[in-house]
Amino acid sequence: MISSIARNGIIICDERLDNIKSKIMKYNFILSLGKNDILSLVMNEGMNEDDFIKQIQETIKNYENNLKMINIEKMVYEALTKTNNSNLFPKLLAKYDELTTLSYDLAGDLIYLEGIKEGDYLDYCIDSLKTRHFVKEMCDYGEKTNK
Repeated sequence: MISSIARNGIIICDERLDNIKSKIMKYNFILSLGKNDILSLVMNEGMNEDDFIKQIQETIKNYENNLKMINIEKMVYEALTKTNNSNLFPKLLAKYDELTTLSYDLAGDLIYLEGIKEGDYLDYCIDSLKTRHFVKEMCDYGEKTNK
């Protein structure tokens, strides 16, 4: 049972990783545009150029952190399929918590840059807590059963 949950979790993590990587590529492409092209985008967004670029850079940082979080989550699932690695789960959970805290800070910064709305930030935090709870349950299970 747990091996099928782990396999499905790995597949879902891979899909989420691909999705975020494509978003990062899109934002990096925008940053690679010439000054005139960025200025036309900025006019559509109603921002000045520096704020627009800062918002994109912060969004990329947040997505890169999310990639790290999902990779940790994937490592939890992968560890569940192996034996004799119970000491790995507390370390993975601690790293996941560290990245989650950073993610809250990065996403919170985007509110001030008008990259996300406050309500979306709160939804993000709630979803992150649910995911963290599930990751903790998987780590607790792995720590108890993979001795």
